[in-house]
Parts: sequence; C-alpha cells; structure tokens
Amino acid sequence: MARKTKDLYNYLVRIAGTKVALEMFRRFQGEMVSVWYEKSDFCKVLKSLSNDDTLKEFTKEYHSEQLYIGKVDHLLLEIRNEEIIRKYDGTNIKDLVREYKLSEARLGQIVKNKKRNFKNMSK
Repeated sequence: MARKTKDLYNYLVRIAGTKVALEMFRRFQGEMVSVWYEKSDFCKVLKSLSNDDTLKEFTKEYHSEQLYIGKVDHLLLEIRNEEIIRKYDGTNIKDLVREYKLSEARLGQIVKNKKRNFKNMSK
C-alpha cells in the first residue's frame, strides 16, 4: 500500500512527538526503508529516539512495508501551504504575505493550485 509522506510524518508526530518525527525524516530523507520490528535501521533508530511502546505501535501500523521517506524541505513546504490555505479567507492576502514572507503572486499560486486540486478531486 502506498502511503503519503505527510501521512507517515503525521502518524510519527502522533505516536512519538514532533521532535522524533523530524529527526527520523532528517536521518532517512530521500530513502526507501523497510519496517521490520527491531531489524531495520529505521526501526532501530525509532526505538533509540523514543521507546519500545512507540516502536510496537509503529510496526503494528506499518509492518512489512517499504516506505519512502520524503525530503524534509518538501514536507515542510506542503505543511506550510496547507496552513496558508486554512488561514486564507479571501481578504487577508497582505497579512499572509507578511506572516510567511512570500510575495502576493506566490501566495496566489498556492491558493489557486489548492483550489484546482480540490476541483479535480471532486470530479
């Protein structure tokens, strides 16, 4: 089953915390990893950064899967863009420009792309 990088990240945040999730992504970004309880490097590092219960929960969810750990910068951009979309109300573009230090044109692209993707999904 193919899983999205962001979903994996969110799951790690939920069971192990943001600090552990970011560290796992920093260490393994751009790699395919196997999930074999205590046998794969990924699982060994997860256990060393958290605890045995976290590893058990993680391997229960992702056992025997090959996971692609995306680049941290791509993940952070995706999270930032989703945050912008949530905050955008149609009238606050200048506030968002200041907050995110982006141009109006770039913010417009983010909002427009998200709306286009939503329309394509609903067809």
